[in-house]
Amino acid sequence: FSNSRRKMVKTPKPAEKQKTIHPNSRKAAKLTAQHLRKHKLDKAKRFTTVKSNVKCIKIAWFRDHLEDGKDSYTNEEISALILKYISRNDEELEMIAAEHALRGGRPRAAREDLLVHLKEEEMGLARSGFEIPDLRAVANVRRLRDWTGETSELPNILMTSFRAIA
Repeated sequence: FSNSRRKMVKTPKPAEKQKTIHPNSRKAAKLTAQHLRKHKLDKAKRFTTVKSNVKCIKIAWFRDHLEDGKDSYTNEEISALILKYISRNDEELEMIAAEHALRGGRPRAAREDLLVHLKEEEMGLARSGFEIPDLRAVANVRRLRDWTGETSELPNILMTSFRAIA
Protein backbone atom coordinates (compact mmCIF):
# COMPACT_ATOMS: atom_id res chain seq x y z
CA PHE A 1 0.00 0.00 0.00
CA SER A 2 2.82 2.45 0.82
CA ASN A 3 4.54 1.87 -2.55
CA SER A 4 1.47 2.95 -4.50
CA ARG A 5 1.44 6.37 -2.79
CA ARG A 6 4.90 7.45 -3.90
CA LYS A 7 5.13 11.02 -5.07
CA MET A 8 6.29 11.58 -8.56
CA VAL A 9 9.12 13.99 -9.08
CA LYS A 10 8.05 16.79 -11.38
CA THR A 11 10.43 17.67 -14.13
CA PRO A 12 10.59 21.28 -15.28
CA LYS A 13 9.13 21.97 -18.67
CA PRO A 14 11.49 22.98 -21.42
CA ALA A 15 11.52 26.71 -22.09
CA GLU A 16 10.18 26.42 -25.62
CA LYS A 17 7.07 24.47 -24.53
CA GLN A 18 5.92 27.03 -21.95
CA LYS A 19 2.91 29.05 -23.00
CA THR A 20 3.11 32.78 -23.40
CA ILE A 21 1.04 34.74 -20.94
CA HIS A 22 -1.53 37.22 -22.13
CA PRO A 23 -0.70 40.71 -20.75
CA ASN A 24 -4.24 41.25 -19.41
CA SER A 25 -4.54 37.87 -17.70
CA ARG A 26 -4.77 37.25 -13.97
CA LYS A 27 -1.48 35.37 -14.05
CA ALA A 28 0.29 38.35 -15.65
CA ALA A 29 -1.16 40.66 -12.99
CA LYS A 30 0.00 38.26 -10.28
CA LEU A 31 3.54 38.05 -11.70
CA THR A 32 3.69 41.84 -12.04
CA ALA A 33 2.56 42.29 -8.43
CA GLN A 34 5.21 39.79 -7.24
CA HIS A 35 7.90 41.63 -9.19
CA LEU A 36 6.83 45.03 -7.84
CA ARG A 37 6.73 43.73 -4.27
CA LYS A 38 10.23 42.25 -4.60
CA HIS A 39 11.49 45.54 -6.04
CA LYS A 40 9.85 47.54 -3.21
CA LEU A 41 11.36 45.28 -0.54
CA ASP A 42 14.84 45.47 -2.13
CA LYS A 43 14.60 49.27 -2.24
CA ALA A 44 13.56 49.42 1.44
CA LYS A 45 16.43 47.09 2.36
CA ARG A 46 18.96 49.29 0.53
CA PHE A 47 17.57 52.40 2.24
CA THR A 48 17.81 50.75 5.67
CA THR A 49 21.37 49.63 4.96
CA VAL A 50 22.45 53.13 3.90
CA LYS A 51 20.74 54.66 6.92
CA SER A 52 22.44 52.28 9.36
CA ASN A 53 25.82 52.84 7.65
CA VAL A 54 25.46 56.61 8.09
CA LYS A 55 24.57 56.05 11.74
CA CYS A 56 27.62 53.78 12.15
CA ILE A 57 29.91 56.43 10.67
CA LYS A 58 28.53 59.06 13.07
CA ILE A 59 28.88 56.80 16.12
CA ALA A 60 32.39 55.77 15.05
CA TRP A 61 33.38 59.45 14.81
CA PHE A 62 32.18 60.07 18.37
CA ARG A 63 33.93 56.89 19.56
CA ASP A 64 37.20 57.97 17.94
CA HIS A 65 37.02 61.43 19.53
CA LEU A 66 36.45 60.29 23.11
CA GLU A 67 39.13 61.35 25.56
CA ASP A 68 41.18 58.50 27.04
CA GLY A 69 40.38 57.70 30.64
CA LYS A 70 37.19 59.76 30.73
CA ASP A 71 34.10 57.85 31.90
CA SER A 72 31.34 60.39 31.33
CA TYR A 73 30.88 63.82 29.82
CA THR A 74 29.09 66.98 30.92
CA ASN A 75 26.52 68.76 28.77
CA GLU A 76 29.05 71.43 27.80
CA GLU A 77 31.61 68.83 26.71
CA ILE A 78 28.97 66.99 24.69
CA SER A 79 27.93 70.27 23.07
CA ALA A 80 31.56 70.99 22.15
CA LEU A 81 31.87 67.48 20.63
CA ILE A 82 28.73 68.05 18.54
CA LEU A 83 30.05 71.37 17.22
CA LYS A 84 33.38 69.69 16.46
CA TYR A 85 31.50 66.94 14.60
CA ILE A 86 29.57 69.51 12.55
CA SER A 87 32.78 71.34 11.59
CA ARG A 88 34.65 68.15 10.61
CA ASN A 89 34.50 69.05 6.90
CA ASP A 90 35.58 72.70 7.24
CA GLU A 91 39.13 72.07 5.98
CA GLU A 92 37.83 70.40 2.83
CA LEU A 93 35.36 73.25 2.30
CA GLU A 94 38.19 75.78 2.59
CA MET A 95 40.28 73.84 0.05
CA ILE A 96 37.35 73.71 -2.38
CA ALA A 97 36.71 77.45 -1.85
CA ALA A 98 40.38 78.20 -2.58
CA GLU A 99 40.21 76.16 -5.80
CA HIS A 100 36.97 77.93 -6.70
CA ALA A 101 38.64 81.32 -6.24
CA LEU A 102 41.39 80.26 -8.66
CA ARG A 103 38.95 78.98 -11.28
CA GLY A 104 37.06 82.24 -11.61
CA GLY A 105 33.34 82.49 -12.29
CA ARG A 106 32.58 78.82 -12.67
CA PRO A 107 29.69 77.33 -10.70
CA ARG A 108 30.33 75.65 -7.38
CA ALA A 109 31.48 72.05 -7.30
CA ALA A 110 28.95 69.34 -6.47
CA ARG A 111 31.06 68.25 -3.49
CA GLU A 112 31.02 71.81 -2.13
CA ASP A 113 27.23 71.99 -2.46
CA LEU A 114 26.93 68.64 -0.67
CA LEU A 115 29.18 69.70 2.22
CA VAL A 116 27.47 73.08 2.63
CA HIS A 117 24.03 71.42 2.64
CA LEU A 118 25.23 68.78 5.12
CA LYS A 119 26.62 71.42 7.49
CA GLU A 120 23.41 73.49 7.34
CA GLU A 121 21.29 70.40 7.99
CA GLU A 122 23.46 69.33 10.94
CA MET A 123 23.40 72.86 12.41
CA GLY A 124 19.59 72.75 12.27
CA LEU A 125 19.63 69.37 14.00
CA ALA A 126 22.03 70.72 16.64
CA ARG A 127 19.53 73.48 17.45
CA SER A 128 16.50 71.16 17.58
CA GLY A 129 18.00 67.85 18.74
CA PHE A 130 21.04 65.96 17.45
CA GLU A 131 20.98 62.17 17.94
CA ILE A 132 24.27 61.00 19.46
CA PRO A 133 25.41 58.23 21.80
CA ASP A 134 24.53 59.08 25.40
CA LEU A 135 27.92 60.15 26.75
CA ARG A 136 26.58 61.09 30.19
CA ALA A 137 26.15 57.43 31.21
CA VAL A 138 29.33 55.65 32.28
CA ALA A 139 28.13 52.23 31.09
CA ASN A 140 27.22 53.59 27.66
CA VAL A 141 30.62 55.26 27.22
CA ARG A 142 32.22 51.92 28.08
CA ARG A 143 30.00 50.15 25.51
CA LEU A 144 30.90 52.77 22.94
CA ARG A 145 34.64 52.27 23.53
CA ASP A 146 34.23 48.48 23.20
CA TRP A 147 32.10 48.76 20.04
CA THR A 148 33.78 47.06 17.05
CA GLY A 149 31.89 48.99 14.38
CA GLU A 150 29.37 46.26 13.56
CA THR A 151 25.85 47.39 12.67
CA SER A 152 24.44 44.42 14.58
CA GLU A 153 25.80 45.92 17.82
CA LEU A 154 24.09 49.31 17.32
CA PRO A 155 21.08 48.51 19.54
CA ASN A 156 23.46 48.04 22.50
CA ILE A 157 24.54 51.70 22.33
CA LEU A 158 21.98 54.03 23.87
CA MET A 159 21.27 57.08 21.74
CA THR A 160 19.92 60.39 22.95
CA SER A 161 18.71 63.54 21.28
CA PHE A 162 20.89 66.42 22.42
CA ARG A 163 20.81 70.15 21.70
CA ALA A 164 24.15 71.81 21.22
CA ILE A 165 24.78 74.87 23.37
CA ALA A 166 26.04 77.54 20.99
